[in-house]
Amino acid sequence: MTSHADTLISVRPEAELFIGLQSTGIPVHVLTQETSPYFAAMRDAGIRTLHFEQRSKISFRAIRLVRDYILMHDIDIVYAFNNRTISTAVWATSGLDVKLLTYRGQTGNIERYDPSVLLTHRHPRVDGIICVAKAIERYLRPRIAPKVLIETVYKGHNPDWYQDTPADRAEFDIPADGFVIGCVANNRPRKGVEYLVQAFRQVANDDRSAHLVLVGNGMDDQLAPVMALPTDLRRRVHLLGQRQDVGSLVQLFDVAVLPAVRGEGLPKSVIEAMAYACPCIVTDTGGNAELVNHKETGLVVPVADQDALAMALREMMSSKEPRVRMGENGQQRIATHFHIKDSIHNTLQVFEQLMHD
Repeated sequence: MTSHADTLISVRPEAELFIGLQSTGIPVHVLTQETSPYFAAMRDAGIRTLHFEQRSKISFRAIRLVRDYILMHDIDIVYAFNNRTISTAVWATSGLDVKLLTYRGQTGNIERYDPSVLLTHRHPRVDGIICVAKAIERYLRPRIAPKVLIETVYKGHNPDWYQDTPADRAEFDIPADGFVIGCVANNRPRKGVEYLVQAFRQVANDDRSAHLVLVGNGMDDQLAPVMALPTDLRRRVHLLGQRQDVGSLVQLFDVAVLPAVRGEGLPKSVIEAMAYACPCIVTDTGGNAELVNHKETGLVVPVADQDALAMALREMMSSKEPRVRMGENGQQRIATHFHIKDSIHNTLQVFEQLMHD
């Protein structure tokens, strides 16, 4: 049970996991929106698909629908991927001889004193939780009942998915010899965009080749930290907003930055940049440091530290050879440590553990 109301790059690792599980001989049923970019592909792979869209956290209609579906199809495991589907699943499976597995993609927001999480991961009906990063697993263990199985399964990828044609710098008035610092993120407080803008201000005052490209929801001409920059620096900031061609845009970057201050899991923007051999600078929150090996595939800096971020940017700008090497190492790391085949295998192992408990 999941929501696929998102872009192809966001949906693909999850949908390919479902297809891979089906290919092992396990009959898989997927309940999600029929507008999913993978709905037809999942159905063609032999997966039983059902249009399912839940607009509120508690829906008696959805609970009845899911409960009837479980009984009709003799389901053994229900795997729910977001808060709305989890809250439906805990009630729909009540009293039934099925295992309930939930997915957790970020750290934070699960505390014993918060009654709302009793509707999701801390509900007594939950049998297991799959985390997308070890940092999330470490965060959850002291907050979840010991009887609950908690395991990390990295969300898998495939190098073949990343074959977009590079964007043209001229389209965005970026000179061919410019140094492009890129960030792909929705503009939320936890993404720490203001620290990146201030770090850019430091390096751009010293190096007029520096350009900053910001991509994502809210990365538009109303972005306050950018509006506060002097006019000459503001001209070198490119606010592209929400885009569907992120794979092409990432290939403009000389370095990709995710300056998040909290709540990260295994950020897809960093994975995509690494898959295109773009070196990354990330903060040491959540699963960031599980993706980026410091000095090998990129640089890891403290959270909310614009000076450390500026220093890391200067290091990337100072020499092309180590930067290219880190990018190539990162591309290889995604191919070998975060492959979809491993995700399928490791998810199957969690299923087996659940069924034998």
